[in-house]
Amino acid sequence: MNMACICLAITLLYGELTILIDAHCLWFPGRAWITDPQFSEDGDYFAVITVRRADDMLYRTLMVFQARDWRPVKEIVLDQYYDVRNEQRPGLSEKRTAERARRCGFAWLARSKGRLLYFIPEGKLYTILVTDPHAKPELLWRERAIFRLSISPDGRYAAMIARSENHEGIVCVVLDIPMRRVIKEHPTSMPGAPYPVVAFSHDGCYLAVSDGELIDVLDLRTGKLIADGLADGDEFITALAFTPDNTALLALDFAGELRWWDWRKGKVLGSRLIQGLDDRAGIGLSHSDKESFIIVWNSSRITVYDLKRVKVVWSKPWNCAGCSLHLGASMLAIATGTDGMVFDRIMLVDSRTGELRRSKD
Repeated sequence: MNMACICLAITLLYGELTILIDAHCLWFPGRAWITDPQFSEDGDYFAVITVRRADDMLYRTLMVFQARDWRPVKEIVLDQYYDVRNEQRPGLSEKRTAERARRCGFAWLARSKGRLLYFIPEGKLYTILVTDPHAKPELLWRERAIFRLSISPDGRYAAMIARSENHEGIVCVVLDIPMRRVIKEHPTSMPGAPYPVVAFSHDGCYLAVSDGELIDVLDLRTGKLIADGLADGDEFITALAFTPDNTALLALDFAGELRWWDWRKGKVLGSRLIQGLDDRAGIGLSHSDKESFIIVWNSSRITVYDLKRVKVVWSKPWNCAGCSLHLGASMLAIATGTDGMVFDRIMLVDSRTGELRRSKD
């Protein structure tokens, strides 16, 4: 399908949505902010959080597309509030608006066909099957507030960074999804933002949780803490990821230092300084039998490293509000914009070269 210069006018919730698709971008005219792009595990679906304005209201929505032709299949309103810029109907302050934005998010459920989990500012965690046009959201769990969500590779556990009724500060809540029960609440010393980050091992047996500049690792099979307070710096951790063989843990801090931890022995195996990090930084891994890559991004740059040689493969000075890898197609979807303030498009690039992908690919 040649997607160059195609305009789709789709009627979804709250009126008409116009999406412009050119050879390598998915544009959202009128959308003020696009974040957190994520391909489903099989690459068949793609979801993203957007913000749009209508009748003096701001709507934060979760949009889901079929990846093969970018056809929208579902739009879910996560939050709505008066536009703070409207003087006649004042809304939330800028600070409270930013805070509410942190309390919306989603993650695809692994080993499922088109099911995802999402949370809203009221602390409710829902699940929905996007392949069914008539499916309704189903309440899965509730906390005082949820700030981050991660799903284990086997689809069994959800790790939520949250405010719980049982603890004063921020806690990592591990939910057994099929049983719908909490198996672990791991307290942190953090009272609020910047919030801790989490990462599951690729076999689903371990969970790494940051606590400021410290890192803990839990054994989910026993519920025991097996690495307590890994530390090698004074900066807060902003992203975590296990290497494909689970022997090392990658930790990125706010100063831009990327460290490789032998988390079982509590030793740093190596480090590399990455410039210009901020609170929108993240880590992704791409691995196969022949090669493994680390994808590191922040609001102004995306860099891909060869994991084995720790060598830069490519680096681009792109504004970024999140990116996601389609493993089967070696395609990277990047939420981007032109000025670092408005992120209004999804750019598609080849994850191996950094070159723009064409629709025929």
